[in-house]
Amino acid sequence: MKSISYDEIYKYIKENYKKLKCIKSFRGEYKAIHVYFGNDDNEKFQWELQIWNKEDEHTNLESHAKHKQEYTKWEKENK
Repeated sequence: MKSISYDEIYKYIKENYKKLKCIKSFRGEYKAIHVYFGNDDNEKFQWELQIWNKEDEHTNLESHAKHKQEYTKWEKENK
């Protein structure tokens, strides 16, 4: 089965769902397309869909674990 590239996914969403915010998120080994449902109004709850290639699952999960650990450390230090 042919894998769909991040560029193809990004282009498809941008062309067909113009009201959605869609960004390419590539930091270090983390690779994903993030799609945001809702708006930029902080009074409303916004949803985020992260689209990953199965091949990037392991490194993306590691990146999420590291990021969350850094966030909780920052949160504890800034109470």
